[in-house]
Amino acid sequence: MSHPHITREPSQGGENRRGYTPAEFAALFGRHATWAYRLLYSGQIKKIAYLGRIIIPLSELDRFTSNATAHE
Repeated sequence: MSHPHITREPSQGGENRRGYTPAEFAALFGRHATWAYRLLYSGQIKKIAYLGRIIIPLSELDRFTSNATAHE
C-alpha cells in the first residue's frame, strides 16, 4: 500500500540509492529527525551502520508504510 504523502524520490544519489538518513526518512513523513532516531533505537525500524553513518534501507520504508492503517 502506498501512502499518498510519501514519495520514494531521493534527494540525492540517483538510481543507486540504498536508503535514507534518519533525517531524510523523517522528512518523508513530515516529522523531525528525532522521530526517526526514536524508531531506530526502539527497534521499530532497522538500520545499516557503515563508517559511523546510519542508513535506513529502502526496504524499511516499504515495510513501515505497509503496516500503516488509515486514520478514521
